[in-house]
Amino acid sequence: MVVKTEILVAIIGAAATIFASYIAATEGAKKEASIVVSKELRKLNIVMAGYVDAGGNLQHDKGELFKVHRPTTGTYEIDFATPMDIRPVVVATSDGGEEGANIRVIKATRQGATLEGRSYGSNAKSDTAFNFIIVSPKTR
Repeated sequence: MVVKTEILVAIIGAAATIFASYIAATEGAKKEASIVVSKELRKLNIVMAGYVDAGGNLQHDKGELFKVHRPTTGTYEIDFATPMDIRPVVVATSDGGEEGANIRVIKATRQGATLEGRSYGSNAKSDTAFNFIIVSPKTR
């Protein structure tokens, strides 16, 4: 079974929306939301995850299946030790640095991913710490 990238992104987005609603919900609604989110997240296969500091150093990670480096200011490359069977979904969020700084996924392939940090004010490339997950649909 192949799941399209759009479906995975929609599931991740739906989970984020449910989690945001979860915070203000009643206990009964929280239990119901937890069940829905849990069922949807089980459909995903989070293969890699980690925290990278602004210098491109991997600080926390799930597995040793990849390497991260920063070839130029604001550019980060995640290289997979073994190519994936299909192109994964890469989700990243900036963490710290300039207020409003962001990180975006420039490219995701079976071999790895390229991310780019941008400053808030000038939108110039800048180094920023980030968290990421790499998701691949479960084949069975």
